[in-house]
Amino acid sequence: MKIRNSGGAGQSIRARFFNAQPNVTAWPDVPLALSQGTFDGLSSTDESLASAKLWESGAKYGFEDHEFIGFYVPMVSDIFYNKLPPDLQALLVDIWKENIATYRTKMQDAQVEARRILEENGMQFFSPPEGKLAQIRQKMMQNQDAVAAELRISPPMQELVKAEFALEAAR
Repeated sequence: MKIRNSGGAGQSIRARFFNAQPNVTAWPDVPLALSQGTFDGLSSTDESLASAKLWESGAKYGFEDHEFIGFYVPMVSDIFYNKLPPDLQALLVDIWKENIATYRTKMQDAQVEARRILEENGMQFFSPPEGKLAQIRQKMMQNQDAVAAELRISPPMQELVKAEFALEAAR
């Protein structure tokens, strides 16, 4: 299968892991490309699928595998940020910290509403059992070092990530 993603080596690696051919199609071109068979499926969020009304372009089924979650984060350039006086830099960071839980709740609510809209328009979803997902994760973990090398993730960064996951698992 050809699976559209938004780009990046990590997403291509994931597609190849499942013996799929990665396809990068610009988001504005997705509805037409899907309807013309340029790719067979895509990796996306429910909210993105609903906002593009992809059921009108032939999307009929969803496979919910919890492979990723896209977080909305404030992004500003160093040039802009460094032009701000220290009090506004602090305000920018503090407002984000104070509201992150609310932002994440709203993000999740938007995904739930999008799923409702997709189902209302005939899309059907399948979620594999957690045991099957755990088996797949175990198989994927066997490739972790090779993936990190391909993505040029430094060993110190890998150790930081592993430590953070260990902390999270302990909570």
